[in-house]
Amino acid sequence: MLRKLLLIGLIPLLVACGSPQNYYGESESKVFSFTVSNKGDRGVLAYLDKKSFQRYFRDTDFSNHAALEHLLGGSGEVFITLTAEQEEALASALFELEGLEYQEILPTVEVMVSLAIKHAPDLLKRGGIAKLDRLEVPGGKALLQRLVSSQKNLRIYNLDVFLPATRDLEFVTKWVNSWRENALREVGIE
Repeated sequence: MLRKLLLIGLIPLLVACGSPQNYYGESESKVFSFTVSNKGDRGVLAYLDKKSFQRYFRDTDFSNHAALEHLLGGSGEVFITLTAEQEEALASALFELEGLEYQEILPTVEVMVSLAIKHAPDLLKRGGIAKLDRLEVPGGKALLQRLVSSQKNLRIYNLDVFLPATRDLEFVTKWVNSWRENALREVGIE
């Protein structure tokens, strides 16, 4: 009986010790990685200009998904691709929800994420102004739900700001892997 109680008590602890979930993705202008704790209460979103990203992987045989995994040192359970039309439709929907007219200039990643979290209930509804279901982005709803659940402990980093200037892929990969480990540790994702 004591053994059963001990096992039942350990189940939540074992579940909590699971590994974090990684989302990788790309749009016409950016590539990104979102790592969320297994509880979903902490997250790190890192993004990079697609041109900068391609500079490092220009002479390799990596797909964008494999290149992101290589650069960031983790396997991505979900890979999301946004076309330019999908990105524009999402920005337009977010601006409409804010009561603003979209001027066809994409806002920063930070603004898009902030607005998506703020308007998640509307975006996750089917039909009407909520266009997320019409974007048909596999993994998009799950990603938004994870962003919302981790918003209090969410860090967003623009890797372009502090990436080393070198084009040496191995050096940059080691550097980014080390940075990622520290960023995850900072928010309590180990």
